[in-house]
Amino acid sequence: MKLILENWREYLKEGIDPRIQKQLDRLLASPDIGISIAPVKEYDADARMFMYVTREGGKWRELTTSRGTPFGVAEIMEPNDRDTGPCDDAWIVVVTQAEKGWGPLLYEVALEWASQHANGLTADRAMVSDSAWAVWAKYMNRGDVKADQLDIFHDPAAYAYRDPDDPTFPQLTPDDESDDCEQVKSVEVGGEKYWMDQPTAKAYKKGSSEVMDALRAAGRLVEE
Repeated sequence: MKLILENWREYLKEGIDPRIQKQLDRLLASPDIGISIAPVKEYDADARMFMYVTREGGKWRELTTSRGTPFGVAEIMEPNDRDTGPCDDAWIVVVTQAEKGWGPLLYEVALEWASQHANGLTADRAMVSDSAWAVWAKYMNRGDVKADQLDIFHDPAAYAYRDPDDPTFPQLTPDDESDDCEQVKSVEVGGEKYWMDQPTAKAYKKGSSEVMDALRAAGRLVEE
C-alpha cells in the first residue's frame, strides 16, 4: 500500500486542493474501490456519469451508501442551444449525490474529464446546493483552475422568474453568442448587477489530469 501511495503522488502537482488529496489517500487506502466513468443515455445530449465503484471477483459494481465509504454519483452533459445556450462548449453538471466528504473528488474527476473532452465544466444552471456552491467557489479561486466568464442566455422561456418590466438583462458580449448560457442560479443570487460575479456564472477548465492519472496508475479508474 505504501508503494501505491508513493506512485500516485508522483502524478500530483504542488497546490492540489488539500481535500482532494485527502480523499485520494482515503480512496487508495481502501482495497478495490475506484471511480467509473460511463456514458449516460437518459439525456438528449451527450452525457457521462462518474460513480464510486467496488471490485468483487474481478468485476466492478456500484457502491451503495455507507457511512465512511466513498459513495456518490455525478452526471454531466453537453450544453444545447435550445435549453441552456452553447455555454462556450463547457459541459454542465446535472446530477450530484454523495456521502458527506466524498463529493469534491467526483467533481475533480468530472472537471478533468470535461477539460480534456470539452471546454471545461460549469454548474447546474438552476439548482445548486450549498455544498456544491462551495466547490464552485473554490474553483473560482484556485490557481490551477481557469475560470472563464459566461454570458447570459437571452431565452425568455428560461427566465420566467424575471420582472416582466425587465424581461432581459444586458449581455456582457452581445456580439458573441458562443458564451451565452442559462444563468438562473446566478441571477437568483446576484441579481441584475452581480449575477456575473457568482461562481455559477463561470466555466472552469483544469490544465492537468493529475487526479485521473493517479487513479489510472493505481488501477482505480474504470473507463467505459
